[in-house]
Amino acid sequence: MSLIALGRTPRTGNIDGSVMKSLEVALSDFGSVLTDDERKQLQQIKEVPDASAALIFTAKLDASNTTRRGRSIGARAFSMLQSVQQFSAIVETFVSSHPDVAALVWGSVKLTVLIAANITSYYESLADLFMGLNKFFPQLEEYQLLFPHSSKLQESISMQVTIRIKKVTTELRSKLRPQLENIQICAKDVKKAIALAKATSDRQEQDLQEQERKLADNHRKHLSNFTSRAQKELENAREWQRRRDRVLLREKRMRLLDSLSTYEHQKNFYQARKKRYVNTAMWLFSTTEFTKWKDDGKPSVFFLTGKIGSGKTVLTLVLVLFSESAVIEYLYRERKRTDELTAFVLSRYDDSVSLSAISVLRSIIRQCLEPDDITGEIERQLSELKTYGKVMETTKTLLQYCTSKFATLYIVIDSLDEFENEERHTLLRVLSSVISRPDSSVKLFLVGRSSMLAAVRNWFPRSHEKSTDCGEVGVDIKTYTRENIALRQEEEVPIHERLMLTDPAMAQEIIKALINGANGMFLWVDIQIAEICGCTCDNEIRRALLNLPKSIGETFDRAMRRISKRPSAKTAIDIFRWVAATKRALTLGELREALSYEPGTPYSITGRTPTGLERMTFWCENLVQLDEEFQIVQFIHRSVLQHLFEPSSDSSLLGFHINLAEANHFIGEICVTYLNSNDLKTALVRRPAALPTRLPNYLIEKTLEGEDITTRIIRAKQKLSAHVYRNIKSDKEDMMIINDRLQDSTTTLQLGHPFLEYAQSYWLSHTCIFEEGKSRTWSLWKKMIRSSQDLVTTPWAPEDFYEPSHIIYEWLNTHDHCAVFLQFVTSAKLNSAGRIGLICCHARLGRLNYIDILIGLVQDQKELLYGLLYAAEGGHLEVVQRLLDAKADRLLDAKADVNAAATDDMGRTALQAAAEGGHLQIVALLKSSGAGK
Repeated sequence: MSLIALGRTPRTGNIDGSVMKSLEVALSDFGSVLTDDERKQLQQIKEVPDASAALIFTAKLDASNTTRRGRSIGARAFSMLQSVQQFSAIVETFVSSHPDVAALVWGSVKLTVLIAANITSYYESLADLFMGLNKFFPQLEEYQLLFPHSSKLQESISMQVTIRIKKVTTELRSKLRPQLENIQICAKDVKKAIALAKATSDRQEQDLQEQERKLADNHRKHLSNFTSRAQKELENAREWQRRRDRVLLREKRMRLLDSLSTYEHQKNFYQARKKRYVNTAMWLFSTTEFTKWKDDGKPSVFFLTGKIGSGKTVLTLVLVLFSESAVIEYLYRERKRTDELTAFVLSRYDDSVSLSAISVLRSIIRQCLEPDDITGEIERQLSELKTYGKVMETTKTLLQYCTSKFATLYIVIDSLDEFENEERHTLLRVLSSVISRPDSSVKLFLVGRSSMLAAVRNWFPRSHEKSTDCGEVGVDIKTYTRENIALRQEEEVPIHERLMLTDPAMAQEIIKALINGANGMFLWVDIQIAEICGCTCDNEIRRALLNLPKSIGETFDRAMRRISKRPSAKTAIDIFRWVAATKRALTLGELREALSYEPGTPYSITGRTPTGLERMTFWCENLVQLDEEFQIVQFIHRSVLQHLFEPSSDSSLLGFHINLAEANHFIGEICVTYLNSNDLKTALVRRPAALPTRLPNYLIEKTLEGEDITTRIIRAKQKLSAHVYRNIKSDKEDMMIINDRLQDSTTTLQLGHPFLEYAQSYWLSHTCIFEEGKSRTWSLWKKMIRSSQDLVTTPWAPEDFYEPSHIIYEWLNTHDHCAVFLQFVTSAKLNSAGRIGLICCHARLGRLNYIDILIGLVQDQKELLYGLLYAAEGGHLEVVQRLLDAKADRLLDAKADVNAAATDDMGRTALQAAAEGGHLQIVALLKSSGAGK
């Protein structure tokens, strides 16, 4: 191991550049505070970590600490360890003359976690500190392409890691003494360096092209007199070209991978993992079903099921989440070969992207691919994903390629029951086609309620199955309850969450009562513990134990009654509405700003902005949680959302009922209002005006434009141009500061207006049922979809709205948006052929909402007969019924024969198409409507 690890003075040379000196000093300083045994342990950590190193290490860390109580200890250090691993991997190639620096960076932080994990109170504080610091560190995707080519970025990133290692050293010396200010300052420098490096990279590309052109011109002019010099310059030009080609190829491959999927699949896993308590859900791995699935040498499917209902057998999906998190950790921990991979998507009810079949499949493929995998054929396949009509087939082909890369590819997908029927059908169909291939290496782990058993058995007849409705869950409930009660009494727990007892023996009374009343419901236990911790004395706790709710629904009702008696009740109800209807979970800052707006009011209302929103868990009686790391607001469980969707029989709780369509419409109104608000317009006016990068040349050229050019001015311009050219290499990064500031202006705007990113991304999704006369922001919305605005983007250009456009056709085919559809079909001036085309298309897709709109627009009722054929072929009973109802009076009374009308290219009628597809209900409906008479 190097001198650095032994705590000696590092070399003072500049072999790898001054950028690494501070890092090496920090590593040396770290080594100096270690004991001899710890130093030997560090010497054994010689490998540069791969992409899965952080997950494997933290999984093994949990497995080696089976006697510890409470939540997963590895989970809270994971994000920090992952960012260190990413830096170590990329710095390995940068520090070529000192390759062990990368291993030392990783080893130092890893060793600190190992040491701290053996000291409970110390580790808890350290883990919480690391989680608080994670938000300051950039992700690898932000800088990996830019790092090798920007010295400023190298310096900023390295300095940030240096401060982190110094922080670790300080912790080992003097426990937890905060040094957040330096880290925050450095984090800002890193963000600026990343932005500057991006701008510089673009500029370097322009400079390379300019250099290549000038050298080529110079070569042609002076070839006869300066052959040797020209040859050398040509070689330089070729080298620059090769370098440029390598950079462009890497960037192209990364863009292709990003176009495949940018979904953050790990976020839901992190959250589930942090909630799981050590030693829970481990029973699964010793079951016969799991062992057979894991050890079977052939492709196989495992289905873990649990049910949610009423009564004593209720099992919450919290356990399913816990079990799945443990499965992923187990698969990484037990990995025996480097050619094995675990890809996963933990779908959530409040994460709409994770409930899309195509998004899940693309995320799995993205987890399997690296830039070096993008060969000619894979590149072609990735490019075809942009081609409408080939998306699903191409996705399947790419997934099949991924299975061929690995000896075993584990795919873990949960919450099957949360998917819409069509999405779930598509997902299972593709997975079935992949796993059934002779050369498949897939082992599929699925999670869902028992209602999904039929669908899983239909696609995977030989699947292994295990229900969480078993005795082992009772053991987990006992472990979970005991450890939770013990942890709640520790001094490290915040005072408002701590269980304070006068009589220590009361703890056993609480544990016994909760275990007896749980009926398999982890969530029920959680809520009761939170309520008990709010009691003011032992007698109040005893009264609560005697009156525990019998079901999860009763638990929620009690919580809402307590909320309704508080002054914060209106804010709590507003929070419930936002959390229920947003397309993704909002951050605390996003929610705070959103709550300060009213539909149609073009400015934020200061008096509406909630103060102390961090107390929302108290206002909402713990039915809502604030994630401590990601600062996102969510329901504690999807069953809270289901309960709010159901009207209560208690009239005092009717105000808590949420109509999802109305809540979605309300958020759409807020998004439209916000994007057109005076606050944002003022911020836009204050943004700096765009300035050209090469200011001197630009001004001269504009000044001389159209003027008589004198010799003196020409010479002045040439002299200035030569001066700029000579100095461009040394100051080009500084020249890009102007451009960098312009590029950073949008980011700065978002920092001051946190709700902006969400409003820009989802305003269109929330406005699908906008109507004139119903929506207060109708006029603003109509203008947004038809014209260009600074902060508003649409998938189509403004001119697409006034004439048939394949762009808007394709978007409408994949999005059920009645408001946009109505605006388009009434503005595009469609002829009969255009209307028939739309009727056939959306009848085939089963879009009843679109068909209803088109029925009101047709000028000849016979146009609907073509839609009847395609609806019958697709098996869409409701669409067939609606088309028949719309034309029954005119066509059937006129003895129109639906069996003979509107045949397709093969001569089939609607009745024949339905019969061939096996859609017996549609066959009967057509016959009863007069077909064939």
